[in-house]
Amino acid sequence: MDRAQACQATCIDDTYGPEYYLAGDLNPLAGIGPILEEVVSGVAMNELEHGLKIAAQRNAYGDSKNLPLGRSPAAGLRQAQTLSQARLANGIGAVVGAGAFGFQLGANAYCGVQCLAQ
Repeated sequence: MDRAQACQATCIDDTYGPEYYLAGDLNPLAGIGPILEEVVSGVAMNELEHGLKIAAQRNAYGDSKNLPLGRSPAAGLRQAQTLSQARLANGIGAVVGAGAFGFQLGANAYCGVQCLAQ
């Protein structure tokens, strides 16, 4: 580790402490593994949303007298609520990831400037 990297690491540890490393865990752009995980979970979330949407519409608007057991307007409503909750969770994850990315970007910029000034 050269002098600049040591200065940066010390500044981050002294100024931000464990919060910086927590943000790294929440940051979807921290490394290739989380990026791939994000892509896969995004694809899975799209498939889940699509399947729930179709099932909810079919169950909510179908003729409940002619539908198999388990299909009813109430089941369609439950599926629509599950879809809504899945979308909300996906959105919250995106906001947390963006905040973590911004926090780390700001911390790196601040410590970089501090180390250059020394």
